[in-house]
Amino acid sequence: MSTQQNQEQRRRSSPARSQSPARSIRSTSTGVSEEDVNNEKKKSTRLCGFLEQLIEHAESVKRFPGNNAGVCVVCGGNTAKVCSKCNKAMHMDAPKDSDTTASCFLCHHNTGFFGLARDDCRIVKRKRSSWTFPTAGDRQVNAAQMKVMHKRLADDAENRDHGTPSSSNTS
Repeated sequence: MSTQQNQEQRRRSSPARSQSPARSIRSTSTGVSEEDVNNEKKKSTRLCGFLEQLIEHAESVKRFPGNNAGVCVVCGGNTAKVCSKCNKAMHMDAPKDSDTTASCFLCHHNTGFFGLARDDCRIVKRKRSSWTFPTAGDRQVNAAQMKVMHKRLADDAENRDHGTPSSSNTS
């Protein structure tokens, strides 16, 4: 009552029999090993990190009821879509008259874009009336600065968790 499987399929479907205990700990239930992940990272740009939160947000996108529309928090245009997790209106397409193909949805959920959206004017204390969509250079500079800030905040949190003073507090 069993069918034949090639060696690769046997290895993936039966980790207890075909792999050493050390190897089975270093692989997933589907058979993906650390070596597979490492090889994929080296040869492609497919693995961009864990996107579960972004997927949850994408799955929560709904249409406003009826013919209602809201103002997109990223570009300021009218949109019929809302991210239910954020409770914010935003386009699922790229903003018009911009130099990017990334959607307003992706821009809004990108940490590197924080502070650049039209809705962020209240955070950075700028007038909405003078806001324009940021250029590619502005987005790159902001993303680099946000990465530095994000790393510093993560390092400070790790230092607090281990009970050691952070380097920013010791100077």
